[in-house]
Amino acid sequence: MMVRAMMLTGMLRASSAFTMSTARSFPALTTTKRSMSVSGEIWEGGSEDLPKLTLYTKYGCTLCDKVVDELRSVKEETGIDFGLDGVDITDNFEVFDRYKYDIPVVHYGDEYWFKHRSPDREVLEKVLGGGAFEPIGEQPDSSDAKNKK
Repeated sequence: MMVRAMMLTGMLRASSAFTMSTARSFPALTTTKRSMSVSGEIWEGGSEDLPKLTLYTKYGCTLCDKVVDELRSVKEETGIDFGLDGVDITDNFEVFDRYKYDIPVVHYGDEYWFKHRSPDREVLEKVLGGGAFEPIGEQPDSSDAKNKK
């Protein structure tokens, strides 16, 4: 299949029929590679006793970038220390199936905390500063949606 796609790509590029419009319509025919995974540590907390957040994201998620910016702002402006890891939902089918319609999703430790956008600044500071943690909304699970049809 891959060899066939490469052959098609070469043939199409050699012909005048291959245009940028064709490349946009049939991305599998182009030779661009999938973007690299965005999984990994975004920043480290000072000790293991500190809160650890996990951001479920994917390459190009602008809402995810806004959440990271807001969390970074809290960390830098208040001095509250916590760690943040990123998990690329496209690296794992089960994670992708669960969160594909809901990123960004943030977990506090191993527990779901919020999705789509950051809570108010006061809530972020309270929870990250050691206050009471409560999930905001229901934990998303898109894999459930196809089972309900």
